[in-house]
Amino acid sequence: MKRTIRTLSNQVDKLGDKLNDMQTSQQSMVDLERLSRAEQRSLQLRTELRDVQSKKADLEGHLEQVEYDLKPENIERAAAGYGTTRPEELRAQRQKALENDRTRTRQQIDLMTVSESRIQQAIATSDTELDRLQKKLEASDKAAIENAKTGAQPSPSPTPTP
Repeated sequence: MKRTIRTLSNQVDKLGDKLNDMQTSQQSMVDLERLSRAEQRSLQLRTELRDVQSKKADLEGHLEQVEYDLKPENIERAAAGYGTTRPEELRAQRQKALENDRTRTRQQIDLMTVSESRIQQAIATSDTELDRLQKKLEASDKAAIENAKTGAQPSPSPTPTP
């Protein structure tokens, strides 16, 4: 009877050890998946930042052109190309259209600046999360190596909340 109890107790211990190993392995897989998603998110944010910066640069170039076109001599030169009996109205229309374009372009640049700032903050947060996950995985790997060397059972590490 005692031998049976001892045998069953050993089997329960072995099953408990296997369960701990499986939980540790599963946690490592979850951490690797989270790391992979965080890396993808960071890459996506960097791509989005490049796009926003490119659009902003294009808008700034357009704004420079509009500012140049708004100079009185350039408005006069543009109006001289049209044959009209009322050149002052044509100049006023051209100036108003350019001023409206300048206002829209400045608003778009302001939106791009806000987006750029928001994306940069998101990248910083993403990079912090990446560093945290990488350190956690490295610590887990070191612990697994040490446990393998000593033959000790790994202690389950607490999982952070996302």
